[in-house]
Amino acid sequence: MIVVQLLLEVVFMFLGSMVWRGLAAAGVRADAGGARLASREKMINALAALKRNVEATPSAEEAHPAIAALRISSSTKFMRLFASHPPLDERIARLRAAA
Repeated sequence: MIVVQLLLEVVFMFLGSMVWRGLAAAGVRADAGGARLASREKMINALAALKRNVEATPSAEEAHPAIAALRISSSTKFMRLFASHPPLDERIARLRAAA
């Protein structure tokens, strides 16, 4: 019975990550909406400021390993499956590419 439960937990974790990826796509649309409302340069500057803040703070793994599961974004391809947002560099690049 425990094996079935563990298998179902893994399956539902991956299904949940697909929903999470859909929410990440909504975040990309939100970046574009913010750029339309405030201006593309202001949105890029806001994301760059957020990136500087994130880089100045210790990583989740350094702060506490249990917090690592709450990561907003990740640079490794596998962990990006579970991230709620694309990396900040990618979000900034998308805004710069949109003319």
